[in-house]
Amino acid sequence: MLYDVTVAAVNEFFSCVWVEAVLFSFAAMTYLAVSGRVVVNKRQQGELRDCTVAKGAKAASSLPGSGMNNESELMQIFASLRRGRLQEAIALLRQLPDEKMKAMSDKVIPKLLTVAATAADAPAAAALVHGAFGRIRPQMLDMAMLEAQRKRNARLCGQLDRLAKLLCIPRSDITFTTLAWSYASDAEALKELMHQASVPLTKAFAKAVLQACAATKNVELVVEIFERADPADAAALRSHAEQIANRARLAYPCDKVNVTEYDAAASVIQECGQSKDLEGAIAEFEQHPLVRGHMGEKLLKKIVQACISCGNWNMAKKQILKAQQHGVRLTRVYAADMIKSLLAANDHSSAELLLHDAVELGLRIPQACYHGVLQVHALAGDRDAAWRLVADMRSAALLPNQVSCSILLKMVSSPAHAVDLSKIIDLAESMRLPADDVLLCSITEACLRVGRLDLLSHATALGLSKIGGSGGPTLSAPLYGAMIKGFGRAGEVDRVWALWHEMQSKDVEPTEITLGCMVESLVANSEADAAWKLVQDIWQDQGQRHLVNTVIYSTLMKGFTAQPDKVEAMYLEMRERRIECNTITYNTILNHFAQNRIMHRLPQILEDMRASTPPVEPDIVTYSTIIKGFCASGNLDQALELQKEMLADGKFMPDEMMYNSLLDGCAREHRLSDALRLVDEMRNNRVRPSNYTLNMLVKLLGRCKKLGKAFSVVDQLSAEFGFRPSIQVYTCLIQACFQNRQPAKAMSLLDRIFEHGLCPDQKTYVALVRGHLQMGLLDTAVELVHLACQGEQPAAVDSQCLGDVLARLGERSKAAAAMKTLVEEAWRRQRATCRQVSRQAVRPQPESKMKARVRSGRDNGSGHQRAESQVFSAAEAPKLQEAKHCKRTSSSESRASTWSSGIA
Repeated sequence: MLYDVTVAAVNEFFSCVWVEAVLFSFAAMTYLAVSGRVVVNKRQQGELRDCTVAKGAKAASSLPGSGMNNESELMQIFASLRRGRLQEAIALLRQLPDEKMKAMSDKVIPKLLTVAATAADAPAAAALVHGAFGRIRPQMLDMAMLEAQRKRNARLCGQLDRLAKLLCIPRSDITFTTLAWSYASDAEALKELMHQASVPLTKAFAKAVLQACAATKNVELVVEIFERADPADAAALRSHAEQIANRARLAYPCDKVNVTEYDAAASVIQECGQSKDLEGAIAEFEQHPLVRGHMGEKLLKKIVQACISCGNWNMAKKQILKAQQHGVRLTRVYAADMIKSLLAANDHSSAELLLHDAVELGLRIPQACYHGVLQVHALAGDRDAAWRLVADMRSAALLPNQVSCSILLKMVSSPAHAVDLSKIIDLAESMRLPADDVLLCSITEACLRVGRLDLLSHATALGLSKIGGSGGPTLSAPLYGAMIKGFGRAGEVDRVWALWHEMQSKDVEPTEITLGCMVESLVANSEADAAWKLVQDIWQDQGQRHLVNTVIYSTLMKGFTAQPDKVEAMYLEMRERRIECNTITYNTILNHFAQNRIMHRLPQILEDMRASTPPVEPDIVTYSTIIKGFCASGNLDQALELQKEMLADGKFMPDEMMYNSLLDGCAREHRLSDALRLVDEMRNNRVRPSNYTLNMLVKLLGRCKKLGKAFSVVDQLSAEFGFRPSIQVYTCLIQACFQNRQPAKAMSLLDRIFEHGLCPDQKTYVALVRGHLQMGLLDTAVELVHLACQGEQPAAVDSQCLGDVLARLGERSKAAAAMKTLVEEAWRRQRATCRQVSRQAVRPQPESKMKARVRSGRDNGSGHQRAESQVFSAAEAPKLQEAKHCKRTSSSESRASTWSSGIA
């Protein structure tokens, strides 16, 4: 019994032990199996890594000149790039052999592009990268762009895009798609990017732009996307756009907004703004709660426009700040559109206020808007407002650029603006980007306009520092040309030559324009021979011979006006050197021959024009020049015949200059009938005459004893063509009156001159005085001399006329001595007035009694006693002066107001 119990207990015990043993064995086997496999895997990986390293080391050691391990070299290069040491990294790369550097380029170049794009001086960094690798493959840019997008760094994408433009790296589809994502907040940049992409747009790029348009609410750009996309992708793009819209509705509570109601409210606010009902606009605006999204922004834009239309900018600011508390802001596109609309409506003050408070209101406004307002201030000459806007631009973290400086330079037009020019040069020095040749040339011309050559040296230093300092290249040829031209206008011939020699010493190759500026400066300063010698030296240099052209020779010829032999020698030199002449060159040669009256050389020049290949056709200037030469040399018949041939040809119609030359020829030969026929021809051809035309006609009619016809022609032509005869025309009429022995009409013309608000000049008084002396009316001549010497700015008479009057009075008479003193005092006042920088004073108009006295003196006989009494009646002079001045003041004031309004 006990045995049975014991056996049973033992069996039970062993059964438990057996179960435990079995379980333990199973667990042990499982553990060993698993742990053993893991150890094997780790060993296998270690063996594989060792094998790979060994193979890499073997491959690296097989490269020629390899002294370091690839891994250590890459670690050093990437360490330099992480610290932003671009030049150091490139130096490490250049130490490697060409084969090893090419093998590592795919890994290094994307990182190099990233570091170069974020450098402070991007152009200099681009130059380093280009010098090390030359042309960069688009795939490298793609890798850098994708890495920037992975890090959600939109700014870096834009910087990489600007670097790619500097390096001329073509943009692939991947780059375009990445840039569309990075420019999602900049509608203008996004639109420009889309216009730069090839048509039709790829589906990926179109989807990216649609996604960006959803952020900026740019509906117009969405329409352009579908116009530029592939028609086969239209359905997919439409579906994508609907998905974006659905996500936007989920993101903004627009489903709770009655869109129709908000559109109606926006229309009401706009109408209230147009009708200047600001209270009604605000009441309508406050009835609708501001919601985030398109509708809230639309309402905010309408209320701001209404406030500006009503002239209440403070209320507009209040509404913008209030909307920001509800999460509604004016987007960059809305703000830019508002600035443009204000400028279009000539509301410049509101646009300036919006820009001034942009930082306070948290508005991001493109720099182009600042430039638009700056352009308005520059054209208006409002310097204070322009510099205030520059300060606002800087406050908005927008540094002035080349466009800003170019606009500001428009304000610099006189020496009084030298302070502004100094500030502009300082502004150009603070620019991040280098100043280009266009800006430097503009600054150079401005320095010469204000007469500040010391500032010109600063501009030159600015060009050197921006181009590369003392170690880089010097000024460019266009800039040298602008400086040479400017110094030439200022008469600084020594500085002109110094610049030319400096350009040659620095091995700057001149261009055709540079040589043209040099020749023009020398010719303008009476250095035509030196200019010709310079052209000869340039021609002797085979490498610069192409710079000499017909324009250079045309400029040279203008310097030898009185030397037709040299002009002909230059022409023969051009033909010998096979330099083709154009119409301007031939006209210049013809003009020299016509001025020097050597018309026998003209046929050969005309024959050469026809024989040219291709033939050079004469123009209206050619005909006018030849006709003027014929008239000046006394060959009026040939001039008239040439005019008839030109009219028969039908290519050109005579202009005023040609008719004036013909009328001058008629006046020289007293051909009255031909002159009147030409006047009728002018009327029929509706050629507007000028005062010079009237001068020619009056001279001819006066010599031909047709005084009445002279008066009628002047009155008819001036009334028909709407212009007023000048004082020179009246002087010619006065001379014609004395030629026809009509002194009374001459004095009536003096009355007419004063009535028309004109001022008799010295030639007018000389004509009157000499005319009366020739008629034997000494007392009237003396009275006219006395009248000419009155006023703050007297016309007086010249020394020859004074000598004639003194001779008639008697050189030793008291009257002659008094008159000499009177005229010399008038001359002294003339010189004092010329030295003053002020507007011309108007001489007093004589009183009617004075004119009566002058007229009465004509009929009385001569007599030195009467002349002496007129000269010594000094007590009457102040009263006469006052009366004449009072009569002339009203006309002078009205004339001054007319001049000022015309200038404005």
